[in-house]
Amino acid sequence: MAAKRAFTLIELLIVIAIIGLLLSILIPALSRVRTAAWEVLCKNNLKQYGVVGKMYLNENNEIFPNAWCSIYKSFDESSHPRVCQWHDASRNPDRRPELAGKFYPYFGSWSDVHVCPTFRRFANAYGPEHSGQCNPSIIPIEPQFGYSMNAFLGGFENTSLTTYSQRLVIKLSQIQSPATVFFFSEENCWLIVRNGVVVRYEAVFNDNALCGAPLHPQYPNAWTYTTPPDPDVTRFLDCFASFHKTTLQKRNDGLSNVIFLDGHVDFASYKDTYKYTRPLKQQPKLL
Repeated sequence: MAAKRAFTLIELLIVIAIIGLLLSILIPALSRVRTAAWEVLCKNNLKQYGVVGKMYLNENNEIFPNAWCSIYKSFDESSHPRVCQWHDASRNPDRRPELAGKFYPYFGSWSDVHVCPTFRRFANAYGPEHSGQCNPSIIPIEPQFGYSMNAFLGGFENTSLTTYSQRLVIKLSQIQSPATVFFFSEENCWLIVRNGVVVRYEAVFNDNALCGAPLHPQYPNAWTYTTPPDPDVTRFLDCFASFHKTTLQKRNDGLSNVIFLDGHVDFASYKDTYKYTRPLKQQPKLL
């Protein structure tokens, strides 16, 4: 009976080398597949936001709600500042129904559409940067939502849980180009800094309102501002995110998912925020 032949050391090393080569080929491919799947999921999240928005508008005479109470009602509490609301699980409306915004009930069982996996990945890496007011050991970085409504569609900030300051009143039928006005977008939870200088943001992601201009929408000049040739010259209050189609190390070089008022979802650069923000050529009436 012939003795069984064992692998030699050389043969084992060759097998290990082949396995390593296959893994080096497969792992990047699998990573690309995962990233592509996340992109589809993130776009679908915003499509659901568009459906919810249309449902609300159909039942409310096409008038947009106050952006600061669109998904969550945003206000400051002594131990839980508003700037931390996006990652504060204790302020999720499922736990505190009084914090549910105008759109929130329309999501129903779609509770998993509020956070894009790509945003979660970047938030886990850079979330602690978003504000000196929040100690992650007290309010952990647990993303609860990742999308903001265009504040120029319906604002201003609410001053408490139940009362609101003067606000814009805009109807969907007033907007002449819904394909070029964004409804919801993503924001970064860090400042965009180049060469040690903040080039774009005045504020980071905090609530459900995105003020995509150098001025708050309560000021008429915010509605007539013209973007300069170099968009980085002017610091805006808020602007689109930059974490899609890029890497963790190049977090300021990517794009944002955006849903427009006609229901289509597309990528947009943070430099084009104001281009897609203003729904009217002049400030509408205030109530």
